[in-house]
Amino acid sequence: MTIYQKGMTAIALTVLSGLFALKGFDLLQTLENRDGAGTGVYFLIFEINDQVQWQHVPDYAYSFFVISLITFVSAGLMLKGIQPKKITVQ
Repeated sequence: MTIYQKGMTAIALTVLSGLFALKGFDLLQTLENRDGAGTGVYFLIFEINDQVQWQHVPDYAYSFFVISLITFVSAGLMLKGIQPKKITVQ
């Protein structure tokens, strides 16, 4: 992988990490506005589960937080692997 590919991948992973964290916060906010027996959990355009009972919603939210942390750490490790070119002045 080139330096540019690693950099772009790290940026994409950081954005994805932010999206996971926002979804976790969104799920915790749904606990305050309950209606019905449960809710559906969706991420971007993907349906994860459409019949989640209210007592299991915090588990999904914390799972999104953990996935966000793992994604952010992997982006950081990818950036750590980038070695800048040494410039010599003549």
